[in-house]
Amino acid sequence: MRDIRRDIQERLEDVEAEKAQLQRRLSNLADNEAILRKLLEQEELRWKAQQPALAGLDVVPKAQGRSPLGRFILDTLGDGSEWTLEQLVTAAIAKGMFFNGKSPKRAIHFSLVGMKQNGLVRWVRSGVWKLESNEMKMNS
Repeated sequence: MRDIRRDIQERLEDVEAEKAQLQRRLSNLADNEAILRKLLEQEELRWKAQQPALAGLDVVPKAQGRSPLGRFILDTLGDGSEWTLEQLVTAAIAKGMFFNGKSPKRAIHFSLVGMKQNGLVRWVRSGVWKLESNEMKMNS
């Protein structure tokens, strides 16, 4: 009968080496994760600093670089009321907004979604939107 203890010992050493390599990889991934989280945190602060102040917002200055549709939406939601998508579409059409041949409902919806992602508006419930306020951000 053959003595396999040496073979088993070699396999054990291989497993230990692979385990050490994986632990180094996990450590590197943890370092990368920490760096990326810090970078994201800095970008969040930088992005918030570039956004207009929301408290008492009645009119978004044109210097902010918002599209006419974006300014219209923020101006309209600036009254503090909840607005349905349909109400916003009706108001935009009544104001003579130009949609470049696109569906007004679709254009306004996607503008609202982008504004939500940037913390400017919030989705109250299905089809209902409201301007995000600083008070709400502080309480959340």
